[in-house]
Amino acid sequence: MFFNDEGYFILKFKSYADMDKVMMKGPYTIHNAPMVIMEWRPNFSMEKDMLRTMSIWIKLLQLPLYLWGERSLGNIGSMIGTPWFTDECTAGKLRVTYARILVLVDVTQKLCEEVVIKDQKGERRKQKVKYEWRPKFCERCQKVGHVCNNGLKLSINNWQPNLQTEELKEDTVEDPSQETPAVQVEQLHTSLEDEKWTEVNRKTRTRGKEDGNQLELRFVRDTSQFIHCGVYNNASDFLYWLTTIYALNQIDKRRVLWKDIDNLGKPQQGPWMLMGDFNNVLSTQDICGGSLVREWEFSNLREMMANSDMFKIDSKGDRFTWFNKHADGVIYTRIDRAITNMNWLQVYGDLILYVLEPGVSDHALLCIRA
Repeated sequence: MFFNDEGYFILKFKSYADMDKVMMKGPYTIHNAPMVIMEWRPNFSMEKDMLRTMSIWIKLLQLPLYLWGERSLGNIGSMIGTPWFTDECTAGKLRVTYARILVLVDVTQKLCEEVVIKDQKGERRKQKVKYEWRPKFCERCQKVGHVCNNGLKLSINNWQPNLQTEELKEDTVEDPSQETPAVQVEQLHTSLEDEKWTEVNRKTRTRGKEDGNQLELRFVRDTSQFIHCGVYNNASDFLYWLTTIYALNQIDKRRVLWKDIDNLGKPQQGPWMLMGDFNNVLSTQDICGGSLVREWEFSNLREMMANSDMFKIDSKGDRFTWFNKHADGVIYTRIDRAITNMNWLQVYGDLILYVLEPGVSDHALLCIRA
């Protein structure tokens, strides 16, 4: 590995096969920020290449099988950018729901949303193009990674939570410097009766400040330790999956929760966030005071996250989210958190988890905001 002062690394592989293997496993992120990987060339220039072109995986949904040949996929990719290669499932036709191609595109230009394909019989059909990740490009700064917001600043210092542990109140968060809605989650008690869901859904809707947009929760499934729902906008467009967690104290019962979450994510597609009281640390550094934590106490949670491709969200605020409120023998732990899948990081990677003051509860309030 070689570091260049222009801000990038050059990695030397033993073979082209090793390089292709790393390239095909992307996209990669570091602290929720996308890591751009591209093949090195002798005339490579950071300013010329990295600010305009990026490799992005695209999906061709429901592409007819007779167009899955190497030449056909190459021609389709050429209409979008410079095609590099397909993934293993596409090459071996192990998954026929969509074809997946890695394409080098100019991110300063408008990305192609659909292409017109002409087959050997001369028939034409429109093929939609879905991007797994869309990079942000600032027209003002001519740089990738952000979009200037005309001086708007985010402040949560004056924001106070309106949710109480016993009753959910229908108050809207008013933040004069933020025009987009915030999502706030404290604890949603699981195992809701059907007749109560409509009322909880109504009270947890999040409204936009000026345009009246709403986020609607649509119940999917619940157990004694989680509630799983879909989040939609006021046009009934799906946004992401949201699972609120309220884990039990017993380790064996939490093992059941981790298994349920693993099974829940296997058939699921799209952005997904799990948030709440996991009642479990992730490392020995997540506790201060009390008995020492051993690895077997959090290995099952780590294993679930690895199997489900889940990642921790970067947070701001206090490290510890719970304490026992004792005068003597004080214990601080980090057992409340938010974790997401890769699709969430690709779509909502700029969102941050804020750990706020606990208020009357012994748990800190978690808030996701841009």
